[in-house]
Amino acid sequence: MVTKPDVELREAVDALLPATLETRTRKARCLTWAIVPRVRGAPNAAQQALQELGLAGARSPDKFIPVIYLRASVEDRLALLRGLMDTDGDVTRRGITSFNTTSQALCEGMRELIESLGGFTYLGERRRGRLSYQLHVRMPVNPFSLTRKASCWQRGFLARGIEAVEPVGDREMRCIQVSTKRNLFVTDGYIVTHNTAMSLLAHDPAKGPLLVVAPLSTRSVWLEWMAKLWPTIEPTVITGRKVDLDKLRKAEIIFGHHDILTHHRATGLVPGTLIVDEAHLFSNPKSKRTEAMLFYASIAWRVVLLSGTPLWNTSEGLWSLLAACNPGAWGRPHTFSQRYCNPTLTEYGWRYGGTSHEDEWFLRRNEVLLARQWKDVKADLPPIQFNLELVDLDAKVLRTVDELAYRLRLNETSSIVEDLNYYRQATGLYKVDIAADLARRTVVGNHDVVIWTWHKQPAHAVAAKLRKKGVPTFVVTGEDAITQRDAIIAAWKASPVPAALIITISVGQVGIDLSRAHYEIFVEVDWTPAVVSQALMRPFSADHPLGVTFIVLNHDVDLRLITELKTKIAMGDRMGFPAAGSAFQFPEDPEMADETLIELFRAALAPPGDMTR
Repeated sequence: MVTKPDVELREAVDALLPATLETRTRKARCLTWAIVPRVRGAPNAAQQALQELGLAGARSPDKFIPVIYLRASVEDRLALLRGLMDTDGDVTRRGITSFNTTSQALCEGMRELIESLGGFTYLGERRRGRLSYQLHVRMPVNPFSLTRKASCWQRGFLARGIEAVEPVGDREMRCIQVSTKRNLFVTDGYIVTHNTAMSLLAHDPAKGPLLVVAPLSTRSVWLEWMAKLWPTIEPTVITGRKVDLDKLRKAEIIFGHHDILTHHRATGLVPGTLIVDEAHLFSNPKSKRTEAMLFYASIAWRVVLLSGTPLWNTSEGLWSLLAACNPGAWGRPHTFSQRYCNPTLTEYGWRYGGTSHEDEWFLRRNEVLLARQWKDVKADLPPIQFNLELVDLDAKVLRTVDELAYRLRLNETSSIVEDLNYYRQATGLYKVDIAADLARRTVVGNHDVVIWTWHKQPAHAVAAKLRKKGVPTFVVTGEDAITQRDAIIAAWKASPVPAALIITISVGQVGIDLSRAHYEIFVEVDWTPAVVSQALMRPFSADHPLGVTFIVLNHDVDLRLITELKTKIAMGDRMGFPAAGSAFQFPEDPEMADETLIELFRAALAPPGDMTR
């Protein structure tokens, strides 16, 4: 029911209703009216739609804007904004505009809606009885359609300004670029910027050959830019363990993927410029690939590391990046961790977490890093809406998952990480139905969707359900060769109708542009911020908002994995390498302790009390 004195509002609703519905007065004295079927007893399509959206019967504090409306066209979003402002918005005679609600979810959705249309907001709170949220609004277009409000609206001042400019010293800077339509990509803190081409221009041929080390999936992008910049030079591509030494030593431009480096340290190659793409993947200082990268970094005249995700699992991961930029300056991994990573001696050895000698750390960090956070530019970019879809388990399935966790707890032949991977694979199949349903609704809503899994079994299971419902579906897994992957993704992009792309994180998290999609779904939870954020930003575009849903079992292990991911992101913010930190918005859980991954998992795998129930 609607209680508003404006006849104009009711007439506008009447004009939009289908022939089967009409508005009917319920209480003439206070002008309350409702949307009802024209034929008594017939189904009420409006009521059914509200039930499907979860809004039927919602009281004022429980109202929200469904994600499907936040992802609608500009015209539909503007119409939604005007409808909400006509009913719950205010405007003074001086043109000051605001929106009032007792629902925090509705306030947040309204804020996103306004910002997606180019507006600015400022949030205040009022307490007159129940807590109320007041959103002050500035829009480039009139947010009202109701004449009495629209006539008072004033556009106001919409420009942004610079609060401060602070010197950080003189140093050489480099710009970078990728081959997307606008040559844009997202780097530290998800700043929209440019990459590949300008990093190549940092190369000085007089100092020696150019060596580019990047994931295999990005090879075509790098070769394309090399051909544009040096059309007369044929790049040498290292594709296996064997190499033509004479050809390699004469090469001016060389491309090799990450793991190929370990087989070519004895070739005598001395690069003039070393470019390492997705450098955060060299986080383990003990791995052969990292040792090889550090070797070439120590002999190259210039080193350029590219990464939009400078996050790590341990302090040693950060050390690798710093050591490559400035060999010898940061000591060894243990020395670095002891100095800057808040060491604590336990009965199992040294444990690191947080920061120590912070003033010194931030001073030295500023010598090698120019960082901005997502929150610094968030207002200038389309919004990202994060959602957690909690899957409740029936008693039988819950018992099965508990028993799985208990068996893994007793297994002493595998590592914690191996057990986690097995748990994730086994439980991923319980998320297939909700993933398929979310993806189907997204495609029916005229939007493309990307669905992320870790294992091929959930990927193919979701694909089978979607195809059964007639949803155009494309699947990419590790079983597909690189050329097949490119062809499948190209076919998805060329689809004449909205379609679903199901892709495993291991093959799709870097080097590809999935910005055709407006929505993405994570079926299997990962605990590594670098992995999640790289995959998450594949569909990001400066042209449209992005909806992200994590499907999580209502079970202790899955819930603790999300907590661990949030803990690591917070550590990145603390250390001054924020990357995804300020872009992720997971719900707070005050009862969760800030523990390490292994402790969390061990706690989650504890015997479930009464195993006979």
